[in-house]
Amino acid sequence: MIIALDVEDKVKALDVIEQLRNNIGFYKVGLELYLAEGRKIVKIIKSLDKKVFLDLKLFDTPNTVYKATLRALELKPDLFSVHCLGGDEMLQSVVKAKAESGVETKLLGVTLLTSMEADDLAMGDESSFVKEMTERALNAGFDGVVCSPKDVQLLRSKFGDGFLAVCPGIRLEKTADDQKRVGNPKQALNDGANYLVIGRPVLQACDKVKAVENIRKTIL
Repeated sequence: MIIALDVEDKVKALDVIEQLRNNIGFYKVGLELYLAEGRKIVKIIKSLDKKVFLDLKLFDTPNTVYKATLRALELKPDLFSVHCLGGDEMLQSVVKAKAESGVETKLLGVTLLTSMEADDLAMGDESSFVKEMTERALNAGFDGVVCSPKDVQLLRSKFGDGFLAVCPGIRLEKTADDQKRVGNPKQALNDGANYLVIGRPVLQACDKVKAVENIRKTIL
């Protein structure tokens, strides 16, 4: 379980980590927190002996992404994401940056945002799109992909078990928010997810420890 630190500053992020100090060892740093606190927040979380998924979803020209990846990997995140839609050359530049950096960071390609559905695509249905993006990432040498819980079973049947499937959009019950392609934690794991990225179900809970425990109960 990776808890998404989708909060506005270091104080709130560290408060979440403190509350979950005995329950969670892996946290996601996304755009909001990274832009508020910069590289130091990753260093602080790592100094607490926690793992970090640096979820920046880079999407730019190959050279720009190559250079940005080199800088990001200096922080030695455990997981790092870029957008598959950036194309083969961009994806290959990320793999090149990792090789040059010498770090053990796992590279993840973002396939299709969980806030997007078929109506948002001008290039085919969701399944075909996600399969194509996954194939691009794996062919480039990525360690895995970020995908909806709804996509995991399809991707496992197509590409096997030799890659990481990291799933955001985890919900225990139906909610009215911007996440459309969601799934419950037990089904996602049964379908082959390696990591569940969970934000609002924990962050919005008054008792975050209990929220994590409740999620674990649904999995067992």
